[in-house]
Amino acid sequence: MKKARFLVLTLLTLLCVTPSLVLAGSATISWQANTEPDLKEYRVYYGTVSRHYGSPIPVGKLTSYTVGNLSDGVTYYFAVTAVDTADNESGYSQEVTKTIADSQLPTVAVTSPTSQPTYDTSQATLNLGGTAADNVGVTSVTWSNSRGGTGTASGTTSWSVSGIPLSSGANVIVVTARDQAGNQKSDSLTVTYTPSDTTAPTVAITSPTTQLTYATSQATLNLGGTAADNVGVTSVTWSNSRGGTGTASGTTSWSVSGIPLSSGANVIVVTARDQAGNQKSVGLTVTYTPPDTTAPASPVGVTVQ
Repeated sequence: MKKARFLVLTLLTLLCVTPSLVLAGSATISWQANTEPDLKEYRVYYGTVSRHYGSPIPVGKLTSYTVGNLSDGVTYYFAVTAVDTADNESGYSQEVTKTIADSQLPTVAVTSPTSQPTYDTSQATLNLGGTAADNVGVTSVTWSNSRGGTGTASGTTSWSVSGIPLSSGANVIVVTARDQAGNQKSDSLTVTYTPSDTTAPTVAITSPTTQLTYATSQATLNLGGTAADNVGVTSVTWSNSRGGTGTASGTTSWSVSGIPLSSGANVIVVTARDQAGNQKSVGLTVTYTPPDTTAPASPVGVTVQ
């Protein structure tokens, strides 16, 4: 037993994990060689709980040994014993530990409202759902919108986000999963938001009058006015009940030149439209009386004295 105690005392001073030799998934343990002539072998012990080891690994008279197939992100505990030719085994050396680096990226996927890379919606907010996984464990799932806004999802391996605000047009939503070691992986979804527009535009005739009727002796009519919409006016058109149609110049401030008139009442209808197809019209009744170009009858009964 003296020999066993002497062997472990020799090991106590020099058992170490050599950082330059440790790779992810492996650890190399080194110790000082014992000088006793009846040394038979060393035995390497390790486990994931302090002083609770599995079966020993006999390594002969080597003074370093690499243990492989270790799990990322796990802390391992190592000790070495010495055995002489009479099979006397020393006590455990001092214990050393090594946490195996986690270099594996998590995975993350958007599965709802679609698993495709693009999605179209008329809703002003978006609900997302998906999955994430990691060899050690996902610690957080976050999101960001290229048009503004960030947040943290509810859950990790199965996660969800409610009420992401969208801006009109393309919104690139990036979802990122992270693990405890800081490794991260992202998935993205491009959401095109087209607002649901049920509001009709407004339109008004301001020239040559703001009234509902107008009388003229001119054979053509110039019109002008305004239009507005909660999203945007796309076109302003006109039609004449006596014949003729056309498109005004401009939208929010519009004008039409040279509308042909027929003698009598001409109902001019001006219509504004928006992108969703909503429309609003206003009418002007124009009474056209052509100028009198007929000369009067020659006087009769003319006398002279």
